[in-house]
Amino acid sequence: MKKNKDKKDKHHYISQCYLEFFTDPLTPPLHTPYVWILDKKNESITNKAPNNFAFIKGYNDIYDKDGNKSDIVEKQFGKIEGEAKNVLRKIKQLKYISKTERYLLSEFVFSMMLRVPKFRDTFRKLVMEGYINELSDGKFKDIEISSEISMDSVIRTTHVASQLLQGMAWSLLIAPDHSHFITSDNPVVVRIPDDPNWLFIGFGHAGAQITFPLNPKMCLFGEWERSRKIIEKVDADEVNDINFETYKYSDKFVYSNSKYFMKEILLVNHLVNKGLIN
Repeated sequence: MKKNKDKKDKHHYISQCYLEFFTDPLTPPLHTPYVWILDKKNESITNKAPNNFAFIKGYNDIYDKDGNKSDIVEKQFGKIEGEAKNVLRKIKQLKYISKTERYLLSEFVFSMMLRVPKFRDTFRKLVMEGYINELSDGKFKDIEISSEISMDSVIRTTHVASQLLQGMAWSLLIAPDHSHFITSDNPVVVRIPDDPNWLFIGFGHAGAQITFPLNPKMCLFGEWERSRKIIEKVDADEVNDINFETYKYSDKFVYSNSKYFMKEILLVNHLVNKGLIN
């Protein structure tokens, strides 16, 4: 009974079904497929099955005014993941996805941005240091804003904002042979290429570009003004550039389907920790 309870309390901030696309194809027979994990602080590499990492116990729990716990948010995330899994499979096979499936994918992408610990920490900093008022042109000056983001508000925002994402120009970038996309504990990267020093960039910013690795060979790329083909093969240099941004925007961990490739990232991480590159 306790084992089932512990399993229910393991709330993944990175979806298990997403991580399954990054398992090592060379996992030995009779072993559960695993992902290679780089711990940036400890400069160590391990491997684990998707159900055994990227979770925090009770992370998505919410409580009513009487202190009663609810797992409705965890169930809602499970619903978003379940609906997106089949869409991710179709994309991997380069199959057509319908308008409804594009909406489900948008929901998944947005939820993967808001549900991670790094977003919570960034939101807290924005509130505590007054950036929320600055970004809103003072509209919230006289309103007390909690620095703690609730996961039920993430669910509500996800349903609404997914409509916004559908209006972007999306491309599917394909990596060449012997080159792979990595992912991380903050896999949705939103940035302005010409001004990379912003603490936080929203999807709605006119200059925003979004990258979201879907699997080792494919990465979603979003922008407001189309500059790329809907499906575009990229070279190894561009894959490396996207991987560096994925690494740079990660929080504590980077994930890959290849131990060999992860060793290269480990070297980059070591140089970053020594202050030799930034």
